[in-house]
Amino acid sequence: MAKADARARAAARKGQSQSTPAERDPATEQVDDDLPAAAPARPAGTASSTANRAASTASRPASTTRRAASMAQRSAPVVANGGSGRRDTGSGGRVGGRRDGGALGPLIVPRWLPITSLALVVIGLALSVYLTYEHYTASATLACSDNGVVNCLQVTTSAQSKVFGIPVALLGLVYFVAMLPACLPAAWRSRSPWLRNGRIAAGIVGIGFVFYLLYAELFTIGKICLYCTGVHVVTVALFAVVLFGQASVTAPEDR
Repeated sequence: MAKADARARAAARKGQSQSTPAERDPATEQVDDDLPAAAPARPAGTASSTANRAASTASRPASTTRRAASMAQRSAPVVANGGSGRRDTGSGGRVGGRRDGGALGPLIVPRWLPITSLALVVIGLALSVYLTYEHYTASATLACSDNGVVNCLQVTTSAQSKVFGIPVALLGLVYFVAMLPACLPAAWRSRSPWLRNGRIAAGIVGIGFVFYLLYAELFTIGKICLYCTGVHVVTVALFAVVLFGQASVTAPEDR
């Protein structure tokens, strides 16, 4: 009996050692599958590099937007200073009649303007030189009638032939000498307001002397000097050319 019990216990131990492992509990397996897999740990240097790369990518759109806005501003027409300085990059890179960063271009002048004004100045200069010479030589060679209403000698030697002790003929000579450089083509194309305003101011002064001398000849002396009348006509014509010419001069950016 004892032997039988010993054999039974031995057989049970042998069967337990040869049996298959116990099956997993289905509930426990389901819980294990629902848990997320642990991500592998990254080195600290890799994480820092990734953050820097993300920040650089985020800053690129702003830089691109600023660059595009700058290019659009350069290429678009712009009107500045009330329309006097328009930006126009459609013709050879010129901006408002000038190169980028450069000075404004010269004014556009009608072809007739410098020619006509210079011709009048030269004629007036020649007459003034002749009258100045005759004044200082006591009109010894004055080619003009000295009888009747036309009497150049009486006019050029009268008290009215001087203003503050200065011969009127000499003042006329100085006037035309000053107008000569102001009527050159380069002077007409200049943008200098001093030159433009000075040209007009000189013309007004010349017209004032013309009226004074005409009054002196007609009402004080009662005689007429042909050479003086020639200077008067030239002075009035030059003033008219200056006024109309100044109005016809245009700037390239206004076209």
